[in-house]
Amino acid sequence: MWRRRSDAVAAAVKSTSRKAGFSRQFGLPRKYAASLLGAIVLEISLLLFLIVGLFLAEKLSGILEQGIAARMGFTNVSLLLVSTAPEILDLALPSALLIAVYRVVLRLREDSELIIMAGIGIGAHRLIVLLAALALPAQLVSLTISGFVEPHLRFLQRAITFDAAYGALRSESAAGEFHFPGDYSVFVQPRSADDLQRPLILHQAVSQRTDRLVVARHAGLVEERDGWFALRLRDFAVYDFFPARGLAAVEAASAEEKAGANVQMSVARVGSFEQELELDRLIYFAPREAPSELTLPELLNRGASTEFARRLVRSLLCVFAPLIALLAVALTGRASRALALPLAAMILMGIDVADSVVLGRSSSISSTAGAAVAMAAVFILLVLYQQTLARQDGLLKAALGKV
Repeated sequence: MWRRRSDAVAAAVKSTSRKAGFSRQFGLPRKYAASLLGAIVLEISLLLFLIVGLFLAEKLSGILEQGIAARMGFTNVSLLLVSTAPEILDLALPSALLIAVYRVVLRLREDSELIIMAGIGIGAHRLIVLLAALALPAQLVSLTISGFVEPHLRFLQRAITFDAAYGALRSESAAGEFHFPGDYSVFVQPRSADDLQRPLILHQAVSQRTDRLVVARHAGLVEERDGWFALRLRDFAVYDFFPARGLAAVEAASAEEKAGANVQMSVARVGSFEQELELDRLIYFAPREAPSELTLPELLNRGASTEFARRLVRSLLCVFAPLIALLAVALTGRASRALALPLAAMILMGIDVADSVVLGRSSSISSTAGAAVAMAAVFILLVLYQQTLARQDGLLKAALGKV
């Protein structure tokens, strides 16, 4: 079967090459190049599905616990789970590209298709050019995900969690719930059938000898500037009372201190619906300012050059991956078959680790450091290209038999 396939490829290529106006794509017959790219893209898709699925399965238990604690609905839990997928894609995409190119090219080599192509003057250089046509769009996809999609989805995760945590205060939940914003303890009662808004009970430790209880028939959470929210109460009553935690201190005090201690309850009732009590700056929801939530243009505008460089260098892994895969194919023999692909993956991840070490954790890098990172990337590309061409025999000639 393998021999018949090789003969068919040879006949097809030779007959096509004799025709006038021979149609080529990246130095290869157009249909052959399209089928090769299609096979690699199919492998990448399946591998991405597997990698992202494993990542989401690992995240599922934590998100379910978070959703149960915040009483999220199925839609919010699902949205929270899906929004975490881009966090792994900037590493999953080059990894899938590496494995896909290795598997497809190794299969072609063992089918003797590459040696047939070399026989009509189509060598390793043309194959590298073809894979570069796949690597550059992959890098663009990686930059789009890490530079634009992922930052917005990270912010969306915080927004979903915040809305779920304080949905009762915004009249979005039907059940009674406790909340503990700042120094307050808040219980939002279940909505009554004849009431449009929800009653609320609020407790605050004002001082060592004074606690305050606020009971309001109408409450609403109002967004202010700079990410702060205020709790606005209407038709409320305020009770100031001596807390139970202070009774022991009063019992141990002298007679004069006992006489001066006020253990009575004072009540200030407001019956007018128009009068309001507002608790300013009660809950804080940070705006989208963290580097992980900023897009690439926003990182440049705010001078966060380290995060910008980190995302850019990580996207270059998509360019390194095909060359590393070809080099791994060239080094794959009967003795090294089990080690070639794992070592290739280690090299790819090692580049990413080295990038993290070089860039460090500072918010910005100097122009000298940026130029050094760029030169290192070009050097790695040249080394991989030169080493792949130097091992054309291992890349083109079958060494394993059937795979």
